[in-house]
Amino acid sequence: MFRSASSAPHLVRRNSVPENELGHDVLSLSKSVVKVYTTFSTPNYNQPWQLQRSSSSFSSGFIINAPNNDKTRLIVCNAHGVSNYTSVSVKIAGSRKYVAKVLCISDSQDLAILDVEDENFFRGTSRYVLGNYLRLIQQFLSLGFPAGKKFHLLLGLSIVVL
Repeated sequence: MFRSASSAPHLVRRNSVPENELGHDVLSLSKSVVKVYTTFSTPNYNQPWQLQRSSSSFSSGFIINAPNNDKTRLIVCNAHGVSNYTSVSVKIAGSRKYVAKVLCISDSQDLAILDVEDENFFRGTSRYVLGNYLRLIQQFLSLGFPAGKKFHLLLGLSIVVL
């Protein structure tokens, strides 16, 4: 089924700063999103002394404040994006790559916490404030680098209770 031209989404000029119905400033939120570059090597459990060939992958993460510390900033990303890592680096749109340190990984929650020691990485960034769960049929905003591509913004509608 095709949509008519009248039901097409309204496009916003690139230089304007849209604000969605959730009240989030999209430009501010976009400054908290990072691209995560991972070099990894999958273990060979049959011959653990033999190294597998290295591969690379991309994922997205976002900057948050460390718990109980407003000055320390951390990066949250998916655990599967950094699993079996040999090196991890991060980049904000328009900047260079910075080496990141994996502080912890929770495979069961599919979350990882990263840190960047170089304070220059955090200049001009904002921190994402964690909120509540989505409710049934609630508008949401998704920001990131899907499949390692350019920065994308998606405004959607939740259809599942989390």
